[in-house]
Amino acid sequence: MKILIAYDGSKHAQAALDDLRRAGLPDDTEATIISVAEMITPTLQVHTRTPADAPPDQPFGPKEAEMLTRQAAERIKKAFPKWTLDTDFETGSAAWAIVEKADKLKPDLIIVGSHGRSALGRAIFGSTSQRVATDARCSVRVARTPRSDKPPRILLCIDGSEYAEAALNAVAARSWPEGAEVRMISAVGPFSGMRVADFTLELDRTNTLQQTAAALLAANNILTSTVSKDGDPKQVILEHAEEWGADCIFLGSRGLNRFHRFWLGSVSTAVVARALCSVEIVRKAASV
Repeated sequence: MKILIAYDGSKHAQAALDDLRRAGLPDDTEATIISVAEMITPTLQVHTRTPADAPPDQPFGPKEAEMLTRQAAERIKKAFPKWTLDTDFETGSAAWAIVEKADKLKPDLIIVGSHGRSALGRAIFGSTSQRVATDARCSVRVARTPRSDKPPRILLCIDGSEYAEAALNAVAARSWPEGAEVRMISAVGPFSGMRVADFTLELDRTNTLQQTAAALLAANNILTSTVSKDGDPKQVILEHAEEWGADCIFLGSRGLNRFHRFWLGSVSTAVVARALCSVEIVRKAASV
């Protein structure tokens, strides 16, 4: 498995490194760590202290970016000695640089913290993580600080689409530790105003989808449970993730273009922005 890890030394980036051990990634993972030296306007000065000492909203230059990738690599190597590691740094806008690097490397997964170091950039353009999750062509894991050291709890969103199937296959393919739990959640309805026949048909369809998914996961010795909720998918997913104490939400991306995402939004975009746990947006591998 090939992954691209974005790291800027912030507490959110450090949380993303902590979250790696709860992502079910295999021993043969090939990881590239990238840090981005942001483009600085003439009125700003590049911070010259070490990245660990730099204020959280202070941009940094190429030397510091290179130092950050080495620091992250040392930390990852201790936790995952069997991984193959490479480091690189870029200059420019963090989100654009990460997506562009992913286009070149073609990783299976990008891992990024929920926020970066540049408050100015977030205020003007939105968070780096949201832009990467929106624009990347591959799967993206927006990592947040792990809730505990217990085996991870994964909330898997099931709706019968090919995108949800990709998320299911991603979860089934991971190397989860013993005791990991997967709960499949489906948002059904709204039931108000539905005929009884339609209500029954929708419930039967959802139950069949969940049972099929549970059988696939059980074959990989993964503990499973299911739940169906009536309501808007975004709200259902976010509320249940907190109620159940999920460590990560897995859901497929429907691949809406930027124009449609702007006007219509998407479940994945809303969940990435509002979830309090890690979120993995799964995209189907491009056809060769």
